[in-house]
Amino acid sequence: MRKVLFTAIVFMGLLANLCANNIVSQGTTNNLPTELEPNQELLADPVLNPSNRECLNHNGGWNYLWYGEDGIGRASLFLLDAGEYNLESVYISDYSNAWIGLTEATASVSVAATDADGTTTASIAEATMTTDGSAGEVTWENTTFTLAEAGYVKVVILSQTLVDGNGDGVAEQYAPFLLSDDGSDPQGCGTDANGVYSSGSYNWDIEFCASPANPLPAVFFSEYAEGSGNNKYLEIYNGTGADYDISALSLSSCSNGCDNTGEFDYPDNVTFEAGTIVAAGDVYVVYHQDADAAIVAHGDQTFTYLSNGDDAYAITLAGATATEYSIVDIIGEMGDDPGAGWDVAGVEDATKDHVLARNADDVEGNGGDWATSAGTSADDSEWTVLENEDWSGLGGHPNCDDNALTVYMHDSYGDGWNGNVLTIGDLTFGLESGNEGMGSACLVDGSYSVTCDGGSW
Repeated sequence: MRKVLFTAIVFMGLLANLCANNIVSQGTTNNLPTELEPNQELLADPVLNPSNRECLNHNGGWNYLWYGEDGIGRASLFLLDAGEYNLESVYISDYSNAWIGLTEATASVSVAATDADGTTTASIAEATMTTDGSAGEVTWENTTFTLAEAGYVKVVILSQTLVDGNGDGVAEQYAPFLLSDDGSDPQGCGTDANGVYSSGSYNWDIEFCASPANPLPAVFFSEYAEGSGNNKYLEIYNGTGADYDISALSLSSCSNGCDNTGEFDYPDNVTFEAGTIVAAGDVYVVYHQDADAAIVAHGDQTFTYLSNGDDAYAITLAGATATEYSIVDIIGEMGDDPGAGWDVAGVEDATKDHVLARNADDVEGNGGDWATSAGTSADDSEWTVLENEDWSGLGGHPNCDDNALTVYMHDSYGDGWNGNVLTIGDLTFGLESGNEGMGSACLVDGSYSVTCDGGSW
């Protein structure tokens, strides 16, 4: 699921005297410069591509919220793309029960938009979290926030429960929370009462959950052809689980690479009439009017200027401009001319003189991440590269010579399956949100175990 790009930076040492030995020097994370104060440590995080609802935590090391002073705590900084979001929850695991036997502790939680230095520019939400001494969570409903451009969201955790932290019989220190993620111990923290560190025993961190307020539809390119002469088409698949009016979408493109990196040469290049309904599980084919009769037989709408192999094409939300757009799915990069075409699944120039068929286990678009979608081999690509003018799969999805299976998923409450997973053999299906979804598979003859479990409901 690829909808929003999140990158996280953890600000260490915002609390004085926190395992402050072995401080790491200043640096950058994901090429984002960050100024660090003394006793702060910069932790590297991977770039994440979350789904409609994604819970993020940090992967760099320990985040120790120790006996502190009023107003001193831990902050985590997340980089989000521009857009409107639903704020869902903040979760932590804490060390207060294991360390001093607390069965209840409280913390204040604030969520705010910030600049790159972590300075608050606008408040988003505040709440009080009550934990049982080992874990705590605060949730929000109907709380949205908007970022006009890509920017940062800061989550701050402040301990509020006073305890006797130094053994003098006076409760004047704030209860500790130990936050970590990766089983490493860069600063000597996280050992037990005997000073013994056990990898994985203290797997705690701040977890921030949010979702796009308007998630992108599960509509994507299921097949692409760039062949001899005018034998070209783009097949678009409706995987939403319901009829879909594709006038909400458009095709935006670049010619011979993009004139300006990250900008469409031809936004909204192909549009669809209002009321153009594609049934659930069906496809809509945009093709060249002079294509072979076998293509025309499956075609729905003509367009002359389809790709010559080095022209990026994207499904975008209707109304896209060169610089303001939402990509649902894309074939090709929005950068320099690649030459003849782009490599796919380890096949050189696969977008030229080939047919690309989307694999059956892909259930939504790539959100603009062509590099991951194309992959570097058949094992990690979302596509199967077919020979030139192999149109045998045109007109339906998935392409399957065995047993094509379509899985319709439904939830009566409209909030997804709450973590439940349908497993058929080694394939898994889930409903992240909403009340309708669809998946597909191609199964050879045989018997398969089927289970559906693992969720919170």
